[in-house]
Amino acid sequence: MSLNYADFAQAKNKMANFFNLFSRKSEKTVNKERMGGELHLFFLVECSSGMAGDKIGMINSFFRTLLDKLSQLSPTEKFVCDKIMIRVISIASEAWWHIGPNGASVENASWSDLIAGGGRNAAEAMEMLYKALVYNGSFDVPPMIFFITANAPCTDETAPNYKTSVQKLNESLFGPWNRRYSIVLGMEGEAVHEEIASFSSDRLQLDAGEAAHLIETAMKEG
Repeated sequence: MSLNYADFAQAKNKMANFFNLFSRKSEKTVNKERMGGELHLFFLVECSSGMAGDKIGMINSFFRTLLDKLSQLSPTEKFVCDKIMIRVISIASEAWWHIGPNGASVENASWSDLIAGGGRNAAEAMEMLYKALVYNGSFDVPPMIFFITANAPCTDETAPNYKTSVQKLNESLFGPWNRRYSIVLGMEGEAVHEEIASFSSDRLQLDAGEAAHLIETAMKEG
């Protein structure tokens, strides 16, 4: 399934709406009197051959547990958001929507196990993320974006495109108005860590309980 970006007029209107929302959020004001907002989660997940074996198994287990935990949350009147929408982009030689692009509520989302194989093309995933943010146009609260990997985000061949895509995201309206996290499995090398840091300097463990707590806090506080 792919997004239709042919209607540029509609896209421009959505971007204008987002700009107005961004202006309000940039003042760090969140309407905590209102419940009923949506918190949007985006996961970018490496599924290259370097993830084969225990790593891809850990990732599949992580998502099954996380979806179970999130579906059991019971928002109260103190929560800014009462609904969670999730999207997942899988990354190998090409990137594709594993859940998305329109997203699914965590109550209705079902997890199909990822299979490792192929190369690493995070540049394409970043472009898909950027287009999904633009297409959505506006959010009730800043979206949360998680990048799960165990290797360099891209090969030497695709590295320039990756850097350009991350820079494009950073310089857009969405750059300062989202929460980004990286989950790195046993990755080494200073250059590799610099590539990840260009996307996010906030590092997490592959722990469904920790991620669920972080997401629940965002639901409460916006």
